[in-house]
Amino acid sequence: MLGNLLSKYMMKQLTTEKVPTIYPEKCINVRQRRMRCQECILACPEDALVLGRKIVLNQEKCTNCNRCAAVCPSVTFVPRTEVLEPLYQAIQQKESISITCNKSTEKSSIKVGCLSELPWEFYAYIALDRQLILDCSYCEECEDKQASQFIQKNIARLKEFMGECRFFEAVTIVSSKEESLECQYTRRELLTYLAHQGKQKATFFAPFIFNQNEDARIYRSLLVSKVQRINKEQKLDYGWNTVALGKKCYGCGVCEKLCPQNAISIKEEEGNYYFIGKCTHCGICKVVCNQKAIELTFIQKDGSRLRTVYKIDVEHCKVCNDPIPPSLGGCCDICKRKQK
Repeated sequence: MLGNLLSKYMMKQLTTEKVPTIYPEKCINVRQRRMRCQECILACPEDALVLGRKIVLNQEKCTNCNRCAAVCPSVTFVPRTEVLEPLYQAIQQKESISITCNKSTEKSSIKVGCLSELPWEFYAYIALDRQLILDCSYCEECEDKQASQFIQKNIARLKEFMGECRFFEAVTIVSSKEESLECQYTRRELLTYLAHQGKQKATFFAPFIFNQNEDARIYRSLLVSKVQRINKEQKLDYGWNTVALGKKCYGCGVCEKLCPQNAISIKEEEGNYYFIGKCTHCGICKVVCNQKAIELTFIQKDGSRLRTVYKIDVEHCKVCNDPIPPSLGGCCDICKRKQK
C-alpha cells in the first residue's frame, strides 16, 4: 500500500512539472460573477480544463502546449521556465526569425505544435528589432478553427501594436505552401531594415537574461522591458490597449482590488495611477464599476509614458470616511441605515 501511494505521489510530481503554473485566484470568473470568461476552455485542444467555481486542470490530459497561457487575459496560467527560456534563447543574435507549426516541413528558427501557442507579445518582442516570418500556410486546412481564429486575432493585434507601416516592414505572413521561408529576404534587405530602425538595433545583440516572474504576464513583462530599452535610444509610439476613466469615478477602489495585473493604483496621498504596460484588457475593471466610469480604449504611446495619472474628485462619508459618490449628499447608504 505504501508503495502504491509513493508511486502515485512520484507520478503526480513528474506530471505537475510538465504543466503550466496555475494561479486560480487570478481567474476572471473567480474575481467577479458579472461576466463569464471561457477563453482557456475554448483554446485547450485536449479538453483538459474544467471551469467550475475555480479553474481545474486535468494534469493527465494536459500536453503542456500552453495555449491556455497564451489566451488567458488575467494571467491565470504561467508557462514553465523550461518552456519559455528555449523560445527566447532561440531568437538571440539572428537577423530573421521564422516560426512554423509541426505540420510544416520547412526549416525554421522555432517550431511549435501550433502558432496559437504563442501570444502576440512574443511576436512583437521579435518584430521590434528584426524580421519575423510566420508560416500560416497550414492554418486554412487545419481542423482546429478556434486556433486559426486566435492566430488571426494575434496577427491583427500585432499590426495594431506595431503600426501598419512598421508591421509590413518587419513581419511577413506566409499563406501559401509554395512560398519558401528561406527566400523571403536578402541579406541586403535585412540590413536595410535594421539600419532604418536606427539606434534601436543596439538591442539586437543584447544578452538575454531570463528571470521567471510568476506574478506577472511574463510575455508582457519582457516586451515592455524591451520597448523601454529601445526608447532610451529612439522614441517610437506603439499601440496599447488601455482604459479611460470618466468623471463619474469617485475612487471607491473596487477596480484596484480586482485587477489581476495590479495595473490600477488609487491612493489619495500618492496619486491615482494606471499602468498601461501591465494592462491586458481583461475587462474586469469595466464590468465591476458600478458607476460605469471605465471604458476600454486604445492609445499610441512610447516606452517612457506607460503610466497615466488620473485626477479623481473624492468625497468622503462624514461618518465612516469611505469614498462616496457626490450624489449621496455626504453620507453613504450604510451609515444612513445605521442612523435610522
